[in-house]
Amino acid sequence: MDRNRFAFNSSDSHFKVELDGTLKVDREITLHGGQRDFVIYSQNSKGHNYTTTVRVIHGNGHQHDGNGHHNHENQDHHNSQHKSANVDYSNKTEDTPDLPVLHFPMFLGLHRRKRCSLPLRILENDRGPFPKRLVLVHFDADEEVQYQITGPGSNEPPINLFTIDKISGQIYVTQPLDREKQDIYLLTAHGNVANGVLAKKMDIVITVLDVNDNRPIFTKDPFVGEVAEDSAKDFEVITIVARDADAADDPYTNYAIIHYKILSQKPNALFDINPVTGAIRYLGSGLDREVRIVFKLSTLYGHFTLSKNVTTCTIIELKLGLNLFICQQKYTKYTLEVEAADMEGTGMAVKGHVILTVTDSNDNAPAFVKSKASTVVKMYHSHRTQPIHVHRLMKDVYQTTYEAMVPENKVGALVLKMSVTDGDEPHSPAWNAKFKIVGGDFLEQFAVETGPGKQEGIITTVKGLDYETSSTYTLLVTVENEVPFAGRHPTATATVVVSVEDVNEAPVFSPSIKVVGKKEDLSAGTDIVQYTATDPDTARSQKVSYKIIKDPAQWLSVNKDTGMIKVKSAMDREGHYVVDNKYTVLIAAYDNDDVPATGTGTLEIKLEDVNDNSPSIPLNERSITVCNKESAPHRLSVTDADGPDFSAPYTVSLQGMSKNNWNATMNDTRMGIILTLVMPLPIGDYSVVLRVADSHGLEQDNTIQVKVCDCSGADVKCKTGIGLPYILGILGAILLLLLLGLLLLMFLRRRGGEKKEPLLQDDRRDNIYYHVEEGGGQDDQDYYDLSVLHRGLDNRPDVFRNVVPNFLPAAQYRPRPANPEDIGNFIDDNLKAADNDPLAPPYDSLLVFDKGKGSDAGTLSSLNSSSSGDQEYDCLN
Repeated sequence: MDRNRFAFNSSDSHFKVELDGTLKVDREITLHGGQRDFVIYSQNSKGHNYTTTVRVIHGNGHQHDGNGHHNHENQDHHNSQHKSANVDYSNKTEDTPDLPVLHFPMFLGLHRRKRCSLPLRILENDRGPFPKRLVLVHFDADEEVQYQITGPGSNEPPINLFTIDKISGQIYVTQPLDREKQDIYLLTAHGNVANGVLAKKMDIVITVLDVNDNRPIFTKDPFVGEVAEDSAKDFEVITIVARDADAADDPYTNYAIIHYKILSQKPNALFDINPVTGAIRYLGSGLDREVRIVFKLSTLYGHFTLSKNVTTCTIIELKLGLNLFICQQKYTKYTLEVEAADMEGTGMAVKGHVILTVTDSNDNAPAFVKSKASTVVKMYHSHRTQPIHVHRLMKDVYQTTYEAMVPENKVGALVLKMSVTDGDEPHSPAWNAKFKIVGGDFLEQFAVETGPGKQEGIITTVKGLDYETSSTYTLLVTVENEVPFAGRHPTATATVVVSVEDVNEAPVFSPSIKVVGKKEDLSAGTDIVQYTATDPDTARSQKVSYKIIKDPAQWLSVNKDTGMIKVKSAMDREGHYVVDNKYTVLIAAYDNDDVPATGTGTLEIKLEDVNDNSPSIPLNERSITVCNKESAPHRLSVTDADGPDFSAPYTVSLQGMSKNNWNATMNDTRMGIILTLVMPLPIGDYSVVLRVADSHGLEQDNTIQVKVCDCSGADVKCKTGIGLPYILGILGAILLLLLLGLLLLMFLRRRGGEKKEPLLQDDRRDNIYYHVEEGGGQDDQDYYDLSVLHRGLDNRPDVFRNVVPNFLPAAQYRPRPANPEDIGNFIDDNLKAADNDPLAPPYDSLLVFDKGKGSDAGTLSSLNSSSSGDQEYDCLN
C-alpha cells in the first residue's frame, strides 16, 4: 500500500483543494477581466515541495471536455519541483525553478479592505540544507518595495526561525521544526514602498506537519490483572494502553494510530487481544489453577519412566495397573508479551508485558482423607540405565468410613477428628471446609465444628450418651466450603460409627427433688418418707445404699438399706435452718461397684406449724421511762414465732402488785399493748409483770423495767444531778482515805528504819566467841573475805530488802586491783559507792571495821582482864 500522501495549499483563499486533489470554490468571487490566476502549493509525506499555477476563466471562455471538467492551464508539478540552491541572505537568488509568488496589489490607504491570509504546511524534522525557501512574497507596485515579517518565530521567540529577504520578498526557514514543541506559527508579511506608504498586510499561517519520529509508550509495564478461573468466554480481563507523541488528530497521517498484538503467552495460549482497543479477553477454555495432567508410565529395567518432564507434581490418582498416574500442577499466573505499534501496526513498535493472576474459584470439592502415601517415581533417559531424576510423589488416601468410641454420660467428649483435602487456594473461602451432620443424630446429641486449620472436622458430644439406651450411633457427615461451588460438584459424605463405652453410672433418685409436708412437733423415731434411687446399670445387679450428706440441724436419719428417713431430734419450724417453712436435706445413694458411683437427691420437708411458741414482748421494749404525774400511755408490741393461726389476737393481764398502780390493755388490732401509770409513784425503778396470751391461750409472763421520774405528761425528763450534801460526803470520804493512806505509809517507814535484817549463817564475817578461860584466849584463825566489798550486794543474792522500788541508777563499784598497794583507794571508793547505793539494805556490813566512839565496858583484852581491879561485865548482858 502506497503511504505517500500530499498536502495542498492555495494562494487564493477563495479556493481550496481537497485531499484527493479536487479544486473547489470556497466562497463567491468576481472575475475581473474574465480570469483569475493563483498558485497551488503541495508537499508530500517525504518532504518534497511542489507548486503549480492555476487560471480560472470566465464561463464564456472556458473549454469543456466530454466529462464535464474544465481544462485548466497549469504547469507540470514535476517541472515546478523546488531544487536545492545556495542562498545569499543579503540579496541573492537561487538557481531554481520559479517559486510561488504572492502578489500584493498597491493601495495608497484610501480604501479599507479585508486582510487576507495564506496557509502553509511544512514537514517537521526537515534535514535542509538551511536556510530553506518557503514562499516568495511579491508586491504589485511601480515603486520599489521593501518586505518584512513579524510574529512568533520571526522577531518574537523563537527569534529568526523564519526570515525574509527585504528586496526580493523570499521567506526562509532557518532550522528543522519540531511539531511536538510547536505545531503552528502565525506570521504577518508587510510591504512598504519607498515613499513610506504601507501596502496591505497578509497573514501567513505555517502549520508544521507531523512525521513518525516517536515510538509508542505503554502507560504501564507490566500491566497487572486478575482473572477468575471460572470466568466466562470472551470475558475482558484487562485493557492495555500505549501513547504516541505524534499527532493523533492529524487527518493526513496515521503516525499515532496504535494497534496491539500478543507476541507470546506462558504457559498456555488462553487469551486474545483487540488490536484497536487493547482489550485482552479470555478465550474460554482451559483456565484452571489446578491443572490435571495424565502421565503414562513405561517399564524400563524394572523401573518407571516419565514420558514428560515435570518438576512439580502432586499425585491425585495413581493407577499402576494401567501404568498411569494423574498429576495436579498449579498454574496461578500467566505472563503475556504484548506489542504496540503505530501507523496502524506497521510503524515503530514497543514491547510490554501483562501479568494475569488466576484467582481461585470453588471448582474443587473437599474430600475426606485418611493419610498421605508416597510413591517413588524414577525418571530415565531412554539410553541410560541410571535414573536422571528420582521423585517421591505424595498421594492422598481417601476415606469415607470412620469408627470411634465414646464413654457414656460424658458431655463435650471428643468423638472424632476428620481430615479433608481441597485443591483450591489454601486458606481461601473456597478452600476452608464446613462440616454438617445430616443423618443419624435424631436426638441432637452430637455436634461437628471446623478445626482451627480449616481442613479438619471435630465431632463432640453435646449430651451424655446412654449405653443402656443405645450402644451404637451411626452418623452421616458431609463437607462443603464456605462459599458455594463454581459449577456442579458432588458433595463428599462420610459415615461415622460411634460406639458407646459402658461405665458405672450413679443411682438416680426419682424425683430428683422430693417435697413432703410434716408437722414440726413429730417425735423422735417417726417415719417421714422413704426416698429411694434406682441404678441405671441394670445388667450389673448392684446394691444401692443410702446416707445423709447434708442435714444442717441434725434432725434426721436414714436407713442405709431401705432409704426410709426418720426424725432423729425434734424439729422446729421457727429454727434457723428453715427457709420459707422448708427444711432441705441432701440424700446420697451409692452402689457397691469397685469404684462406687454416687447419686444425690434433695428432700424438702415443708414443716407445718404448731402452737409451740408463746407470745412475748421484744427485749428492746422491756425498759421504759415514764413520768409519775399524769403519765402518758406507753405502747408495747407483741411478737410470736408461730404462724398466723397461732398468734393474734393477743390478750394481756397485770400480775402481782402491778395491778394497783398500772393499767394494761390491747390496742385496736389486738397485736399491741398499751401500758399506763394510773397512780402517782415516788421516783425510782419498778418492775411490771405482764402476762400475754395468744389466740389459743398459750401465755407467757413478761417483766417490764420501768423508771419513774419526777415529771408530768408525755415530756419525760429525769433529773440526773447530785445535791450539795452528796458532793460534800464524797469529798470527805476521799480526804479520809488519803489521811489513812498517809498514816499507814509513815508507820511502815518507821518500822522499816528500826528493823535490822538478820545475817545469814553463811555471812562472810568473823564470829565473836565467848571465852571463859583466862589468858589471851584463842587466836582468830579466819580472815575477813574482802570479796564482800566487791560490787556491794551483787554477790549476795540471798540478802534482799522489800522496800518501795527505786528508779535511780545503780552504783558503780571498782573491781579489786591486782596491785596490793592500791587496796586503800579501792576500799575508800567502794565505801563511798556503797553509802550512795540506793539498792543497799539498811544494814551496812562495812560497819564491822569501826570501833565506835568508846565502850562502857572498856576493852576485853586479856591484858586488862588479868588486872586485880573489879571488872564490870553488865554491859555484856
